[in-house]
Amino acid sequence: MISETTFSKKFTSFWSQLLPNANNYIRLVNEAMVESLYAPERPVRNENVALCNTIAFEIFRLVKTGELSKDEVSSGAIFSNVTFDKLAKDCESELKIFSHGNSMNLPLLKGELNDIRSIAIHMVEYFPAGATNITFSPRFEGMGFLNSAEGDILLADSLIEVKAGFRNFSVNDIRQLLVYLSLNHYSRSPYVISKVELYNPRMGMVFEENVERICDDISALQPSDLYHQILLFVTENNFIELPDA
Repeated sequence: MISETTFSKKFTSFWSQLLPNANNYIRLVNEAMVESLYAPERPVRNENVALCNTIAFEIFRLVKTGELSKDEVSSGAIFSNVTFDKLAKDCESELKIFSHGNSMNLPLLKGELNDIRSIAIHMVEYFPAGATNITFSPRFEGMGFLNSAEGDILLADSLIEVKAGFRNFSVNDIRQLLVYLSLNHYSRSPYVISKVELYNPRMGMVFEENVERICDDISALQPSDLYHQILLFVTENNFIELPDA
């Protein structure tokens, strides 16, 4: 069994055949289809980007669920709160499961705390203040050799994947969305998802598209046909288990 992120990054031949226009499409996305919201936030230390991003997302989640106030974050009061210490340790432990988590350099610098605050506030301000239909970590049942998975955010009928690296969007990001959509399609209780979105609060950019249109543009297939091809591959193929990325 492997994760959706590993599947998205591996099996290049399968993805190339299924999504023949993916490389051209992502190039067009980054050059012309991305909406720029504000200037990028350059990371203080590259080795701590994943940790800062994860902490910022969790702070954003706490604000949206009413467990923290926006003022606590914007004023920096959060950083003297015991909630932050526990949150940072939990995020650190979570990332150490993965190979990139072993390169973290602690403790966090003052500039990295400012980085966390900025990214968290960007996310808080991006999503509607009164929205009550936000679902965090929507869960999708696994199938074949794919483990069950959790997306980032479901807002009404939009599946939103948050990517906070200091980079443009990639083909792997598109593949990951398609894996979530496929798992959702074959779930016993699927969500209603008609749009997908990639949002990068660090780079200040967002891309959104209708599900049917993105499937047609990158594969010339209807969504259900594309999902079926992914289902066949993950249920009919045996492989040597790959390490999680």
